[in-house]
Amino acid sequence: MHYEADKDKAVNLPDIISFYNKTKGGVDTFDQLCHTYSVSRKTHRWSLCVFYGILNIVWINSMILLNSSNATDKQVFKNRHTYLKTLAFDLIKPHLEDRFQYRTLPTSLQISIEDILEEKRSLAAVTNENSKSGRCSFCPRSNDRKSRTQCAMCKTLICNEHQNKICHNCLNS
Repeated sequence: MHYEADKDKAVNLPDIISFYNKTKGGVDTFDQLCHTYSVSRKTHRWSLCVFYGILNIVWINSMILLNSSNATDKQVFKNRHTYLKTLAFDLIKPHLEDRFQYRTLPTSLQISIEDILEEKRSLAAVTNENSKSGRCSFCPRSNDRKSRTQCAMCKTLICNEHQNKICHNCLNS
C-alpha cells in the first residue's frame, strides 16, 4: 500500500488516500468526544495542557473499555456525562470519608461533605458518665454551672442552656 502506486478506480485516488479517508472518522469522533466534556482549563503551562489532554483520553478510553467489557449486558453508561460524574465521585469518595472524620473541620465544610456523601454525623450532645463534671465553657464563672454533657464535635463541656445539639462555637463556625 505505501510503496505501490495503485489507484482506486472508483474515485481515481491512490489506495493510501482512500484508506485514510475510510478510517479517519474514528479520529474525528474521538476529538469530538474530547471536546464535548473536556477537563481542560485555560493555562499558560504546556505541561498542564498535556496532562489535561491525557485525562481526556483516559476517560474516553476507560468508558469504552467499561462498556465493551460489559458487552453481554446493555451499556453500563449511556452517556459520558453520567460516567464522568460517577467516576469523579468514586475517585474522591475515600478522601471525603477520611476528611469527614476530622473533628476540627469547619462546620460549613462538614455540611458540604455531608451533602455530597449523603450521610449525617450525629451532632447530639453526648453525656459521658465516665468523665468528671466540669464548668460549662460558655457560662460566666459566677454562675458556676457544672455539667457532664459534651459537645459532640469539639468535646467541650456545655450546660443545658447552651445545648443546641452542638455548642454555639461549632454552630457558628
